[in-house]
Amino acid sequence: MKRIRNYLFSAFTLLGLCGCSPATPSLSLFAYAEDDTFILSLFDELADDLRDYSLSFHYANRDQNQQNSDILNEMASGADLLLINLVDRLSASAIIEKAYEELTPCIFLNRRPLDNDLDPRSGGEFGTWVKHHCYYVGSYPTYEGSKQAEIADAYFQANGGFVGSRFDKNGDGIIQVGLLKGEKSHQDAEERSSACLQGMKDYGYTIEVISSDYADWERDKAKEVAADMPLDEIELLFANNDDMALGLIDYCDEHQPADFPIVGVDGTKEGIAAVSSGAMLGTVINDAVRQSDIVAELVAYLVKDGPLPKEDERTIVQDNYYYSAGDIVMADLK
Repeated sequence: MKRIRNYLFSAFTLLGLCGCSPATPSLSLFAYAEDDTFILSLFDELADDLRDYSLSFHYANRDQNQQNSDILNEMASGADLLLINLVDRLSASAIIEKAYEELTPCIFLNRRPLDNDLDPRSGGEFGTWVKHHCYYVGSYPTYEGSKQAEIADAYFQANGGFVGSRFDKNGDGIIQVGLLKGEKSHQDAEERSSACLQGMKDYGYTIEVISSDYADWERDKAKEVAADMPLDEIELLFANNDDMALGLIDYCDEHQPADFPIVGVDGTKEGIAAVSSGAMLGTVINDAVRQSDIVAELVAYLVKDGPLPKEDERTIVQDNYYYSAGDIVMADLK
């Protein structure tokens, strides 16, 4: 798929002698950064699924003030709907209040607003408007973390278990785990991390986290962080996304082989290639295709009075929150 930059898609339909149809609904899309592999893939999918609307794309380069300014400008210019991948999820409440003043519906992507933001306790006209005009679409982080643990367990079991195996470097029967986490305060980072660790415990393993570092979802940052990790002692590495897993692999390729299984999340093209080559044990797909489909259905609901998306085997619905569940991609277990 092509890489999206700032550009404008426009579509106008001419109706012969009857003149022009009503203006195509205008959608403004905002991303926290332009160098996040998953976000770029999601926005590629959105560009295709929403091609019948007038679209504008805005990238904040991790600057919430810049994103706030872009959002205000788009509201002032008459955008019919905002699709927002926040820089800072704590900014959602102020954005929603402004959206209410302008009566501009919002769909938040990937970075989940606080629970009260989409279900205001105050009720009244504001609460009712938010309930029917503001939604969240993203991955299901606890599911993804549990699937990471499933990948690791399947690998150990296929090779005779962990205790006393070649994977148990120090022979203590405890899995020394390394974590590469996304951003501080990002719900996916914390929930994926907690779920993968709990999953290993649920499978009966004793674990010890000996390294837990934030790399801001970035491949280059993870490569830098890896230099200070106790790689000789790590026996299993969970990364909150594929880019960070690949950054650690980049470091190991240059300095020392990674002699422990590495499990990521996202199922990016590069991540799946690393699984195929054996550099990564596995990854859990963060389903950009399904998330884009859900967004397209919500857009049709908000601007064309279409039906709301329904829950199915790949979609979890909790009030105004829509989560997608992706498949596992694994290397040969032997």
